[in-house]
Amino acid sequence: MSASLAALLVYTTGVKARGFNKKEVYAPTDVISLGEGTIFKMLKDDGARQDFVGHNRNHLVRAYPKGSRVTSTNYLPHDLWAVGVQAVAMNWQRFGVSVCLEKTRRDRKSVV
Repeated sequence: MSASLAALLVYTTGVKARGFNKKEVYAPTDVISLGEGTIFKMLKDDGARQDFVGHNRNHLVRAYPKGSRVTSTNYLPHDLWAVGVQAVAMNWQRFGVSVCLEKTRRDRKSVV
């Protein structure tokens, strides 16, 4: 395969999050993966939430469930979509309330 053809195969690059304030610069092709715990902790701080939402307007972010979800439960993806996370990984091993967009949990407040 030619080098120029091979260069077309990579559209995005996974990078480690260094923060989301205006001082940090990410390339347009950079994708950041964050665990749900990290994101929900960050969303509790108003300044961090605003920086994160601003970052998500121009860059790709994907979220994944925390490793302690051994029963394949899910978080509600709406909270992450509401702050601009484009790719939200879910546990699809079993059907649950979290995979039904028209239902909401009454025992949990949204973080956004």
